[in-house]
Amino acid sequence: MQTAPSSRGQHIRQPGAARILENVSDAVAVVDPEWTIVYLNRAAASLARRPKEQILGRTLWDVFPELIPTGAHTHLQHAMRAGEEVRFDHFHESSRRWYDVRAEPAGGALILFARDVTDLKCYQRLFETTEEGILIVDAEGRYVEVNESYCRILKTPRERLIGAHFSQFIPPDRIGEAQSAFERLRRGEMTPVDFPLRAADGTIVELAWTSTSNYLPGLYFCCCRDISERKRAEHERALLLERAQDAVEHAQWVQNELKRSNEDLRRANRDLETFAYSASHDLQEPLRNVAIFAQLLERRMGAKLEAEERGFLEGVLQGTQRMENLVQDLLAYSRATRPAEGLIPTIPAGDALARVMDRMKTRIEESGARITSAGLPEISIHPVHLEQLFHNLLSNAMKYRDRQQNTPPRIHVSAAQREGWWVISVADNGIGIDPKYATQIFGLFKRLHSRSEYPGSGVGLAICQRIIEQYGGRIWLESSILDEGSMFSFAIPDRRIE
Repeated sequence: MQTAPSSRGQHIRQPGAARILENVSDAVAVVDPEWTIVYLNRAAASLARRPKEQILGRTLWDVFPELIPTGAHTHLQHAMRAGEEVRFDHFHESSRRWYDVRAEPAGGALILFARDVTDLKCYQRLFETTEEGILIVDAEGRYVEVNESYCRILKTPRERLIGAHFSQFIPPDRIGEAQSAFERLRRGEMTPVDFPLRAADGTIVELAWTSTSNYLPGLYFCCCRDISERKRAEHERALLLERAQDAVEHAQWVQNELKRSNEDLRRANRDLETFAYSASHDLQEPLRNVAIFAQLLERRMGAKLEAEERGFLEGVLQGTQRMENLVQDLLAYSRATRPAEGLIPTIPAGDALARVMDRMKTRIEESGARITSAGLPEISIHPVHLEQLFHNLLSNAMKYRDRQQNTPPRIHVSAAQREGWWVISVADNGIGIDPKYATQIFGLFKRLHSRSEYPGSGVGLAICQRIIEQYGGRIWLESSILDEGSMFSFAIPDRRIE
C-alpha cells in the first residue's frame, strides 16, 4: 500500500527551490529514513521512466531495484546509518549510462544527486587507451595531466611529470623551436609541427605534434605521435640517395674513363694493325727473296751439293717458310684485336660452321675426321669472326691427335644457354691437355709441343681469345683428359634478353 509523502524534504519542495531543481539536468531525489521517496525532480522521474505520481511515496528500492545487487546499496546504507556523505559511480542498466551519485544526509533524510558522466567516462577511457601521447599544460608550460601513452614515450611515471615544466624534456639544441611552437599554441594556432623530446633514459624521441587551446581557460591540450621510425627511415633514405648520387657520379666517371680507355685501345689497335701490316709487308719481301735465291741455288747447284750442304739449304727454305707463316699469323692476330663496330648481326651459328667445314673439306677428308653438331642457336656476332673461331678450334682438334695410333678425329659442336649467355663448346678425342696449362695455352706464341711433333705458330687460341673479348665474352678450356680428348667453350651474350 502506497504511503503518504513524508514531511521531510519540505524545504526542497518550497516553490523557489523546486523551480530551480526542476530545471537542472542532474537527477535529484529525497528519501526518508524508511527509504521512501518524498521528492524527485523531472530528471529523476525521467531516469525512473514513470510519472512522478507513481513514484512519490514508494521506496527507493522499489523504484530502482537495480541498486540492491550493486555496491550502490551498500554506499547508501552507510550514508543513512552513519550520517556521512558518500559518492560513487553507478552504471544504470536501463539507460546504459554512467552516473556520478552523491548522497548527502539532511535531518535524518538523504538527498540524492545523480549526474550523467557517460561522455566523461568515454573521454577518460579514450584519454588513457589511445596510442597517441596526450598532455595538458598550464599557461606557464607545466604539466597538469598526461596519459599513459605520453608516460611511455618519455619513459617517466605520471607522478614525476605532473607539475614538471615541459621544457626540461626538450633537447638543448631544440629549445628555441619548442618555445616558438608553444607560443603559437597559446595564440590558438593549431599548425602541426615536428620536434623531439628527450626521454628519461636519454634517448631522443621524434614526435609529430597537434594541439588546440580550446580546452579550459588557461589550459592547453596537445597530442603527439612517435615518428622516430619514420624519421629514421627518412634519414636512411636521404643517405641512400646521397650514396646513390655518389655512385651515379662515380659510374659516370668510370664510364668516361672507360670511354677514354676504349678510344686509347682502338687507337693502339689501329697502330698495331698498321704496324703489323707494314711489318708483314716489309718482312715478306726479303723472305720471298731469300726463298727464291735458295731455290735458284738448289736448282743450279743441286747435283754438286753434298748431303750436309743440301740439309743446310733445306733448313733455310723451311726457316723462311716458318717466318712467313709467323708474319701472317701476327697480322691475323692484330686484326682480331680490332673492336666489333657497327650493328652486330644475329646469325645462325650452324650456317657459319657449315661454311668453315666446306672450306676445310680437303683437310677433313685427309684426316678422316667426323664433325657433328647439335642445337646451335642464332647468336650476335659478325660472321667472319665466328667462322674464324670455328676454323681455329676445328684445326686444333684435327691437328692434336695421336698419329701413331692413327685415330681419326671425332669432333662435336654443341650449345647451351646459361644465365643470359650462349655457350658453344667444341669437344674432340685428341691427345688432351694437362689442366695446369689451361690458362697458358691462350698466350701469344705459347706452345706445349715441338714443331717437329705438331706444326704451328701458337697463335690460333690467342686469336680466338681476342675475338671473343671484342663481344664481352670469354673462352676457356672446359675439360680435358690426357690421351682422351678436350673440350673448349666460348660464351657470347644472348642479346635477345637485353
